[in-house]
Amino acid sequence: MSCLLLLLAASRAFAADSLVANGGFEAATEVQGAPSSDIGFGLWTLGATKRVPADWALNPAYPGEVSVPSEGTHSGSGCLRLRANGSRGTAHVYQPCAAIKAGMVYVVSVWVRGGPVNVGFYEYWDDGRITIPTVVAGRSEGDAWRELRGYYLPAGARFRSASLAIMVPEGVTVDVDDVQVEESGGALPEGLEPIIMQTEWVRLVISPSGRLTEFTCLPTGTNYAVPDTPVFRLSRLGGETPVRYVKRAGDALEVHFADPELVATVKLEARPHYLTLTVDRVTG
Repeated sequence: MSCLLLLLAASRAFAADSLVANGGFEAATEVQGAPSSDIGFGLWTLGATKRVPADWALNPAYPGEVSVPSEGTHSGSGCLRLRANGSRGTAHVYQPCAAIKAGMVYVVSVWVRGGPVNVGFYEYWDDGRITIPTVVAGRSEGDAWRELRGYYLPAGARFRSASLAIMVPEGVTVDVDDVQVEESGGALPEGLEPIIMQTEWVRLVISPSGRLTEFTCLPTGTNYAVPDTPVFRLSRLGGETPVRYVKRAGDALEVHFADPELVATVKLEARPHYLTLTVDRVTG
């Protein structure tokens, strides 16, 4: 994702235990001149007050219109108002979250009015890749505020860092307030082991974190697994809920997601020449 263009130093307003600075948008700075550079996609534009939220960056690769109203907000003291300008289809505002670590589960919550809106993360990897999973997505009804909640679990040895991103599509105006990212407790069960399935031709190994670690052609000995590839994914209300851990239970797998209420049971069957994994049920 584009380099950080606008990171404003100001007093930081944290929600209790939240990893997000100025998640309630109480702190804002008046901008003199252009709020961003034009890197080929147009400039960001400002509302009448010429204010932008402190501690948040306006992504020049996904420009739009931004303002920080102080009236009619959810928290009563400020909110973020976004609208895409049409040059890139969506408008992105983001904030680096240095405290986020691979293997930890985080609860993401945000209050929205209008919409739709997506909230996710720019994930930066040691091999240069950037991925953008959506954690929560939705909109409110009418002029009412609505809370969206989801779970985020960065995983993989190559994970380097993440930035929280608020993404608004073209043609809508969205108010965002009370953004929080908090650690979700809960230790993993002891004794988790890799899941191994094998036929005459192939051996498949899934790590306890639900990642494909081996997909080996036995006649040649070649492992075709792409490192850190997730085997299971669950989408709910437009956001993705990541896998927390996987454990074997006889001829089935229990797939436990970052949301502790979500569990999927997947039946396993190994034939001489092929394998099957069949979703039996999902609870929660």
